[in-house]
Amino acid sequence: MEKIDFKKMYKALYSASEKKAEIIDVPELRYIVFDGKGDPNTSIEFQEKIEAMYSIVYTLKFMLKFDKEKPKGYFDYVVPPFESLWWMDNVEFDSKQPDKWQWSIMMIIADYIDDKLIKKAITEIKKKKTNKSLDLYRIEKIKAHKCAKIMHIGPYNEVEKTILQLNDFVKKNNLTVCGKHHETYLNDPRRNSPEKLKTIVRHQIN
Repeated sequence: MEKIDFKKMYKALYSASEKKAEIIDVPELRYIVFDGKGDPNTSIEFQEKIEAMYSIVYTLKFMLKFDKEKPKGYFDYVVPPFESLWWMDNVEFDSKQPDKWQWSIMMIIADYIDDKLIKKAITEIKKKKTNKSLDLYRIEKIKAHKCAKIMHIGPYNEVEKTILQLNDFVKKNNLTVCGKHHETYLNDPRRNSPEKLKTIVRHQIN
């Protein structure tokens, strides 16, 4: 059975130009999501929830691959990049005030993955490791919408200049930013130097 690669299926969501922003249509998609708040650079909660999310997604992948009984609509998949939403209460998002950030980290999941399967995966994970964030997930279906996107290449803490570039593009096209600041991380910061990190910045528009 051929693996489904969400990066190829939704190519527009996982590719972008560093030099030129563009507008795309984002389809309705299902995500596994963990919520939190505060500076991700110093937050133990942030790291725990990233670990919990990856543990669940990888455990699901291999658990289902080797189970004799497959859920309806089953297919094997390539684990997609993880994404995040960032915002601040009652004010415009400010990349210089991380202690006031609210965030959601998330990853696309297949339609056949439900609460029952996720809880089964968590039970298996708990046999091997402890992570108090494992049960704090939720499943969210994000509605289709339009957004503007651009690629940021470089350290995460230098993304502000890219955000300003994207916002300028939105204004020049007589559009407005709505919703939360969105980032998609295309490579692993543990295996790449900060200068080579690739992050797609997206803003929902209307």
